[in-house]
Amino acid sequence: MADFPPWTGYIPKGSKGRQLWFRFWFEHRMTDLEDLWIVDGNPVLHRASFHPPASKRGRPAYEDLIADPVRPPLPADFLRIDEPAIPDFVVRQVNDWFANHPEFE
Repeated sequence: MADFPPWTGYIPKGSKGRQLWFRFWFEHRMTDLEDLWIVDGNPVLHRASFHPPASKRGRPAYEDLIADPVRPPLPADFLRIDEPAIPDFVVRQVNDWFANHPEFE
């Protein structure tokens, strides 16, 4: 499971950023990353959107759920598909960030 609170990630100047908390998880057959290679059939990735909690220390509850899980189709060979090209502006932005944060080298 992976949580993406709205206050994380890149927020451009003048933008409010994301308003929702996103949560992603694989179906019950996936108990660890190795299962992505060995489970028969197409694994299902779920996504749910939540209203964020009032405090940044909180976590969304079931009552905060505002969207049903989305099931994007994942082909059986999705782990072997070529990675998409990363746009140059993203590479520049990441490189600039790391240049200004030497503690992460």
